[in-house]
Amino acid sequence: MPEIDLDKVKVESKFHEKMRKLGDWCRVHKDELIVGGTVFTSLAGVAVKWNRGRQKLKQVEQEQFNKDRYVYDRSLGMYLKLKRPLGNNDYVLINQRKQQGEKLSNILASMNLLE
Repeated sequence: MPEIDLDKVKVESKFHEKMRKLGDWCRVHKDELIVGGTVFTSLAGVAVKWNRGRQKLKQVEQEQFNKDRYVYDRSLGMYLKLKRPLGNNDYVLINQRKQQGEKLSNILASMNLLE
């Protein structure tokens, strides 16, 4: 004959009693639950949309930072890290020197732009 664990029986009866009380409370406060659930769901949706927007903004900011701080040298096949973002005058000077046949890495090194 199996033994009956009294502690387990007590816990189960407490659990069932709490669930019954919760069900009674939900039936009594049905209207408040409907309103609260609707508000909660709406706020959760807004929070999710806001979070997605922040993630996208963070990604765009990171891409812009990388675009400003790194330049790709085809002759070396690698990215070069810059000390500062390049300005319009820098691009003009770099293009002129590239047309003369210099390598991009040599140009940037002579302009003290490489980190």
